[in-house]
Amino acid sequence: MTIEVLDAMNATAATVEPDVDEFELAGVTPVASTHIAAPMVAESKANFECTITHILPIGEGSMGGHLAVGEAVAIHVAGELLNGTRIDQASLHAVGRHVGNWYSNPTDLFEIDRPS
Repeated sequence: MTIEVLDAMNATAATVEPDVDEFELAGVTPVASTHIAAPMVAESKANFECTITHILPIGEGSMGGHLAVGEAVAIHVAGELLNGTRIDQASLHAVGRHVGNWYSNPTDLFEIDRPS
């Protein structure tokens, strides 16, 4: 996810009734996907259309959860993020999810060359 839709993403983490429209709750616009039934977020500069391949239980009790593993069947990227055929990482403003309520900030982007 990107910094621009971080607050909207967080709004969807609320526990709500099944009939609540989470797009409306988060203040974002649904847009039809091209390969799957679930809509994309119009305000997001990058959208992945995925199918679920596995759901794995992790942990137990209140600290437990599930890991959904999927396959990306389509990727949509705003033209302003592209540098030729690649995504310009500095323009993306990607946010990393860690554990609990912790996320990483996109302001300290750096590269490390791989050994040859």
